[in-house]
Amino acid sequence: MDNPDFTMYKLLILLFLGLQGRVNASCTEKNIAREGTATQTDTYVDPIKNISLSAARAIDGIKHGRHYEFDFSHTITGGPAAWWLLTLPRVCAICQITVYNRYDAPQRINGVKIWVGVGLTGGNYDGAELIGTITYQSGTYLYDFSDLTVKGSSIQIQGGTSVLSLAEVEVFADSE
Repeated sequence: MDNPDFTMYKLLILLFLGLQGRVNASCTEKNIAREGTATQTDTYVDPIKNISLSAARAIDGIKHGRHYEFDFSHTITGGPAAWWLLTLPRVCAICQITVYNRYDAPQRINGVKIWVGVGLTGGNYDGAELIGTITYQSGTYLYDFSDLTVKGSSIQIQGGTSVLSLAEVEVFADSE
């Protein structure tokens, strides 16, 4: 058994390293989102640079979402009809989902809903569990849903009040 002082020291190190959202000790530190496949309702293509802002850009590991670097996903469709779907290769015990917002046009995240289920298809939420709804807060670019206990192979994000645009989505699962 660890010395309580040493355990506290390890906890403080983890907090310092930015892992504060991982309150569940069995929650892995590895982001499993990149093991999956991302799709979305439709894809906006920048008309000047001809760059496709595909769903995969939200699981590429780049979290800042700056417009001039085109490191985010973006749909054409807006409102609740817009969706972004991550399909994992297996059912996992999901313990945390973190959504990173764009730095410019951050208000587009308002009203976005996070769903988890098994075998979800785009725009279909049957059998899915609603994890939460994001309420835009000025100056906030990270929305964390931690200490979850939900099994699923699909994470679906439903559009809110605007087009759906995500800088990054991270998913962490219990280690089994």
